[in-house]
Amino acid sequence: MENKPKIGCVVMAAGNARRFGENKLAAQLRGRSLILRALEAVPAEKFDKVVVVTQYPEVMRLAGEFRFAAVHNPHPDYGISHTIALGLTELRDCGGELNRAMRAMVQLLETFPRIDVVMAVNEQAALGAMAALEEKGALSSTLVYSVDGSPEAKALISEGLMTATSAQSPLRIGRMAAEVVYEILEGKPYLTNIVVPVNQITQEDILRYGTEGWQ
Repeated sequence: MENKPKIGCVVMAAGNARRFGENKLAAQLRGRSLILRALEAVPAEKFDKVVVVTQYPEVMRLAGEFRFAAVHNPHPDYGISHTIALGLTELRDCGGELNRAMRAMVQLLETFPRIDVVMAVNEQAALGAMAALEEKGALSSTLVYSVDGSPEAKALISEGLMTATSAQSPLRIGRMAAEVVYEILEGKPYLTNIVVPVNQITQEDILRYGTEGWQ
């Protein structure tokens, strides 16, 4: 019998919605709140466990109605990484790259209490490592680098929680790969080793890239 990994889902509903001006989760769209619509959209049957992290009592009550695990976040001002840490702690028994990275970082911190730099292979691994660092109170003193240029990573960089991410361009990679394929098909000489340029995004230039969408 196939041993399928357990997959969990964290619904992050703890923000202060400063830009919105009020609790946007309670905002109505055609007579239904945004958080209600968000929870209804979660394909619960596909997950081993669904966790809702929030500061709002009404959201915790609503999560219970959906039979989702509700976790209270008393410090939403700590940022996204704190919300992720709370959610992942509740999902410790689930699999997934993010959870594996968190467990690996917890083990490393037990052996090496002080870690200066984390180099993650992608954003999911970085988020897991950051959650473990946050739980141990070590995130603020650790440089975290990642690869992908995802909206989540750029938001964390903007908040000063992640140091940098290297943004790859799938469009550029695809175009260069297609050019080589055509050269092979036409019998032309072609390069066997191609370096694709990437852009490193740091807090110094995050305004130029923005935090919306993949880079």
